Amino acid sequence: PSGVGIRCSDPREETEVRDRHLAHYLTRTEQASETIRSGDAARWKALEVDHENFMAAHSWCDQGPGHAEDGLRLMLALRDYWYARGLLEPGLRVGLQAISRPGAEARTLLRCRALHELARLESWLFQGRDAERFASESLEIARELGANDRAAIALRQLGLLAQFRSDWETALARVQEGEYGICQECGERFMEIMGRTAN
Repeated sequence: PSGVGIRCSDPREETEVRDRHLAHYLTRTEQASETIRSGDAARWKALEVDHENFMAAHSWCDQGPGHAEDGLRLMLALRDYWYARGLLEPGLRVGLQAISRPGAEARTLLRCRALHELARLESWLFQGRDAERFASESLEIARELGANDRAAIALRQLGLLAQFRSDWETALARVQEGEYGICQECGERFMEIMGRTAN
């Protein structure tokens, strides 16, 4: 169902229609994200056709009650779409809006992952003003939740950000803490964690 231009005379009916639209495109996007890295041109074209519907679903997360979590899920599901199509600035805007909604401040694994993606986008766009803040909060949440794999990811990211500003000592310390500290503690190899938690 297309959500572009949805108008209903009954506000309750419009809410129901937009909720169904959001649920449909959130599911569609999450399913596509599982195989999107294959480079299948048909999948990319299908997503591009639905771009306006994704944006309509994203916008409804601001208006519909209780959709902060859905907004974070949609942001994460669209991650590879932004990179593959060179839409990093729109992706950053969507991400910033998603983490700023009432309810999105809950310190959950979803927020932890979303903050990581925002730091990545800012780094790619050379807009590192907030990248370290996002990565640091992602690390804090990961530690609070006992999510060692996500903590290792955040430490690596903070190491790369330190490297970008030529702070080699901090860069090495951050990467080593993730690779030799956290990973040894949880009994996994660093690269295995990197591969598993890249999504």
